[in-house]
Amino acid sequence: MMSAKDSADFVIFDKDANLLFDMSCADMIQGMENAGGVGGMPPQLEGLVDKTWLFKIEAKANHNPRFEQSYRVRKICTDAAIIQLLNEKWDKEEAAVRKSQNVCLSGESEDDDESDDVTESDDHGGDDDGALSSDNDQEQYHEFTVKVTEAFAYTNQVFYFPNITSKYVLDREQNKIVLRDEDTGRLCSCSIKTAKRYKFERYLADGWNDFKNELNLRPGDLLFCAIQEPPTHMNVRIIRDA
Repeated sequence: MMSAKDSADFVIFDKDANLLFDMSCADMIQGMENAGGVGGMPPQLEGLVDKTWLFKIEAKANHNPRFEQSYRVRKICTDAAIIQLLNEKWDKEEAAVRKSQNVCLSGESEDDDESDDVTESDDHGGDDDGALSSDNDQEQYHEFTVKVTEAFAYTNQVFYFPNITSKYVLDREQNKIVLRDEDTGRLCSCSIKTAKRYKFERYLADGWNDFKNELNLRPGDLLFCAIQEPPTHMNVRIIRDA
């Protein structure tokens, strides 16, 4: 459960202990007993206090009645640079959401000049097409993060832009964009297609899979994408999964 300091109490199991310390819980307790520290906390756990850790977790399908919420730890990252990058990105997204909520509460609105029919989809989500915007909000829409899934990495799955980016950043008739890998500087021209399921749903088609395969993406990798102004180029930075 979350504390007043935005910290969490959690139960550590052998798998998590092995990920963090390369030793089991029994090994930690035995080492503490050998050092005469019976009744205290293993020094490995004491070392976690006041440190920031990035946990990749997923909710367990079967609810455990002994806990309010049950999660399974998949990956643990201790790289301060990666944690800081994600913190900054999270802060930006939270600020954009709060600003949009404030505008909604004030009763302001924006007339949508698009007249296309909206087609619903039951398998592909997107940002709220009716989200309100201002100049400051639109600056946020130039940057977004994509998490690589197994299907994204190993099949010919296309790359979808966030709907809010398609609406406010890309030109209405734009059909191409040049991708740039920040690590290598490699450029790749990709075509932009418009889907029919959502009003502003657009995706990368021709050229994307060649670019993706050269990046050698793996499930769990993060793609930090930033579209320049005018929106002719998009920088792609890869954060590899630990």
